[in-house]
Amino acid sequence: MRRFWADETGNVSLDWVVLTSVLVATGIAVIGTMQSGIETASVDVAEQMRGQVVRSSFESELCPGGIPALQAREDLRAAFAQEEPLNVATWMAESFGDLSDQEVSLRYLRDLADAAPVVSDDAPWTRARVELAALACEVVARGLD
Repeated sequence: MRRFWADETGNVSLDWVVLTSVLVATGIAVIGTMQSGIETASVDVAEQMRGQVVRSSFESELCPGGIPALQAREDLRAAFAQEEPLNVATWMAESFGDLSDQEVSLRYLRDLADAAPVVSDDAPWTRARVELAALACEVVARGLD
């Protein structure tokens, strides 16, 4: 009996089993803790990038030239009107950032119907026309066109 209690050959196996189970349990706990944060981050990134890769490759009729072209047109319009130009990207973020896709679509359709004479090709560019064009660019950026 004394030899059995003094024998240490099986103790090493037991140590490795305990160590391995502790490492596996720690890994499972870490994955469980990080899973919701990773899912939230991936959903946020997906929402921000929705349509951006495809939209940057293809020109849209609603927003020709994109926001940089619209900003250049606004800078030109403001210079002729001798007023401070609208920062289109900032204005879009403030005006449409909290709106859902459905709200943006409805607002675009409503504003487009209200501003039919403003958007004809021979009409001069006004701040209202720039804002409507920015709304169209938002529709394109969200992939709603």
